[in-house]
Amino acid sequence: MDESPRMTITRFWLVRHGEPTPEVRGRCYGSLDIGLSLEGRRQLERVAENLRSERFSAIYASPRKRTMESAEILAARHACGVRTETGLREIDFGDFEGLTYDEISKRNP
Repeated sequence: MDESPRMTITRFWLVRHGEPTPEVRGRCYGSLDIGLSLEGRRQLERVAENLRSERFSAIYASPRKRTMESAEILAARHACGVRTETGLREIDFGDFEGLTYDEISKRNP
């Protein structure tokens, strides 16, 4: 009987959320709690399809709406739950939050 230790290989997939709703395009929206656009949902459906042969034991997502929606699309295909992890939140842009890049440039030359 072989008593040698078995090696376990863990795969870690890092998936960014899909495209957000149109009102934040071209803006800093790190801490804004916005959802996915229709295209963003389609993007995650394609990601889920591309990862269909992978086994997921857990999916972790930040508490932001766009990331939870993305994670739920993946979880539905992979029959596992979504765990919220606040440490995965995107950065808060502070005074720049919600502003367009042109607005930021004008206010802060």
